[in-house]
Amino acid sequence: MRRAGPAGRTVVLLALSGWLAACAGSIPRPAADQAVRAAGRSPGVTLESLSRGRALYVAKCSGCHALEAPAAHPEAFWAEHVPAMADRARLSGDEPALILRYLEAVRPQSR
Repeated sequence: MRRAGPAGRTVVLLALSGWLAACAGSIPRPAADQAVRAAGRSPGVTLESLSRGRALYVAKCSGCHALEAPAAHPEAFWAEHVPAMADRARLSGDEPALILRYLEAVRPQSR
C-alpha cells in the first residue's frame, strides 16, 4: 500500500476541515438574549461561556459522530446524554457543564 505524500495529506486535511466547517455551520451560535435567559437559570452564564460550550460541542462531539441540532432533542435527553458521553469525548472539568448549558440555552423555548 502506498503512503500519501505531503500533497495527498494536504488534500485530505483540507477536505476534512471543510467537512467539519460545514457541520459546525449548521449548529447555532448563542445570542445575547439566550445568555441572559440562561443566566437566570444558571448564575454566571455569559455569552462567552455559551460560545465556549458551542466550540467544545463542535470540537469534541464531531470527532465521533455527526452533530445534532440542539433542538433535535428535549433538555432531558441532553442532561442525560452529555454526562454519559463525557469520558468518551474526553471532556474534563467544567466542559460537560459548558456544553450542556449551551445546548439548553439555544434550544427554542416552549411557550
